[in-house]
Amino acid sequence: SLAQLQDFLRNPVRHFFSQRLKIFFEVAEAPLADEEPFVLDALERYSLSESLLEAALARPEQIDDALLSQARRLQGSGLLPMAGFGASLQEELIEPLPDLLQRYHDLLSQWPEPLNSALPVSFAHQQVSLDGWLSGLHKNSSGGLLAVTAIPNAIGSKRTRKWHRLTRPWVIHLVACACGLSLSTALVASDETLLLDPLEKDAAATALNHLLMAWQTGMQRPLPVAVKTAFAWLGQSDEAKAEAAACKAYEGDGQTTNGERRESTALARQFPDFAALIDNEEFVGWCDALYRPLFEASWQSLSTAEAST
Repeated sequence: SLAQLQDFLRNPVRHFFSQRLKIFFEVAEAPLADEEPFVLDALERYSLSESLLEAALARPEQIDDALLSQARRLQGSGLLPMAGFGASLQEELIEPLPDLLQRYHDLLSQWPEPLNSALPVSFAHQQVSLDGWLSGLHKNSSGGLLAVTAIPNAIGSKRTRKWHRLTRPWVIHLVACACGLSLSTALVASDETLLLDPLEKDAAATALNHLLMAWQTGMQRPLPVAVKTAFAWLGQSDEAKAEAAACKAYEGDGQTTNGERRESTALARQFPDFAALIDNEEFVGWCDALYRPLFEASWQSLSTAEAST
């Protein structure tokens, strides 16, 4: 399914354990919340921000009211602390969203017609069949389609881009274009809006074929690759610098970052350090096969600052 392919590209090792072995480390080790929160971790902050964003997207004519009402619901349900702490966190979570929502609706003005029904997609390569539905699309007067995703956190500039946040939209884009749809894909983040024009059908099909073949291999064994570490490698042209950047992304620097391996129990258990990840010399090949097409795609910045550089 589309969701499975998205999950695989985002975390190939975790996908192997959850889909092939039916082992869900994160669920088994999730702690129970038994105290009122005063400080939010990154996942909690994202979840609450996403809840606020979804509430505002559902009421485009009443954005401010939607944000405040949802914030009160979150506080009333115990997900935000009460009194002064809660009010401060509400303001902090809401602050970046009005600008994001304005850019989201400005973009939709170029594709003003929402499709009322989902479009089916079907693609097959060798022994793998991919089927799914594309929902939430918008159309313009020329018949072009738009898939737009809004996220309540940052995507970063060209030099600091958080490429892992583009993996899910990329899969939809690749599948749609491989099936002959003229689909543009946009990501509206808290700091930036990125737009990707439709790919040629043959180019999209070739990239999708490679991804499906990688998925086949990744369902037989955990692939020695991790998404953030892979993009750190791809971001450097010099091999020594690429290895240093990838090592830091995977293991952290011991001070400000913990590294990608600590974000996934499956990843840490399979490849406890960067040396284990690159031990069989397949890492670079999987970086290229899985992530280079996304890395080299022509993502356009719609912000004035970056578009002019």
